[in-house]
Amino acid sequence: MLQEDRNKLMLETTETAFTYIKKVIKAIEDCVEYYQTGQEKKAFDLTIQIIDAIKWITDAMNLTKEIHKENIDIGSINEHLIAIVDGFENKDYILVCDLLDYEIKPIIKEWMTKLMKTNMIENN
Repeated sequence: MLQEDRNKLMLETTETAFTYIKKVIKAIEDCVEYYQTGQEKKAFDLTIQIIDAIKWITDAMNLTKEIHKENIDIGSINEHLIAIVDGFENKDYILVCDLLDYEIKPIIKEWMTKLMKTNMIENN
């Protein structure tokens, strides 16, 4: 594969990751609302989808890191994901909700900002 084609593919991947991050932020907000209104089943199902999405996003960012304008620390989220699993195991849904809202969401918003610089993407 030519370097130009490779760079184009990486830019397209970061654009897709950017779009996906916006959807994950919305999903986190919905998930928090589900937890707060006692809809644990809905919240649990959505949390699993959020974690899967974050896995895809981190994989995409890891594969495209050579074109990022700024370093994106994808490892910073791991401890919070582990804590979410612990929260589930202990049925501590307040903890899970807080981790999603106050730890995970700010990290992925930071990723989004850095991806915007890479792609010069408009934040809309």
